[in-house]
Amino acid sequence: MIALVTLAIGDKYLEIYNRLFRPSQETYAKRHGYEYKVITEYLDDDLMHKDLISFQKALVFSQPWSYKYECIIFVDADIYIRPDSPPIHVLAGDKIGIVNEFAQPTKELRLAMQKRCGWETSATDYYKLCQFDLETDVAPNSGVMIARPAIHGEYLRNIYETYKELAIHHSRGYIYEQTAIGYCLVRDNMYTCIPNEWNGLWMINKLIYHEKELPEFIGETYFTHLAGKFQYDKLAEVLRLIHPGV
Repeated sequence: MIALVTLAIGDKYLEIYNRLFRPSQETYAKRHGYEYKVITEYLDDDLMHKDLISFQKALVFSQPWSYKYECIIFVDADIYIRPDSPPIHVLAGDKIGIVNEFAQPTKELRLAMQKRCGWETSATDYYKLCQFDLETDVAPNSGVMIARPAIHGEYLRNIYETYKELAIHHSRGYIYEQTAIGYCLVRDNMYTCIPNEWNGLWMINKLIYHEKELPEFIGETYFTHLAGKFQYDKLAEVLRLIHPGV
């Protein structure tokens, strides 16, 4: 059995998810025979802090119900899935499948954009912003993770337990969760990079390809990630173009 799981904790966040993103994710799961689950409560009910909401994803793979699944595909609640997207579970392996954010759309174009924006100019510098020391050019984006609970469940839970206290009130906010997960995956060689179209970061691509519009990007990408609430206002219009009558 395979499951597609997301997190939408909080009434406001859940309303946005249900309106903009849920139909595509639920339809995709049904089309490929995946069980579909939306987590609406903290999985760690001993430390329910708002700064740990996104970090709950690390616990998805080690719940009592998790182990009935051979594979769990976690997707953030701000990801639109194109209707004709192929099954993602075929990418599952002995390591956690994840996209390298610092290769979006290519390593060279991403580096140039980072310099132009005055941001950190390497994955190594990205990790240093969260006090992690790692020489690498890989910085995974945790918006999509493909993992096997039997192999990776306790590993991911340990990441959460190790860094949850540090995440609270951290200056990097929700990005700390992603950085901590990515740091551990790269440090431990527990990741395999999957193609960018499985977690296409719309804001990053728009900053690089100024003339590109959201419908075009969706047409090129299986899972479109509107991280940072970037152009949420345009998604309803895009959905009407893709799904006439909606």
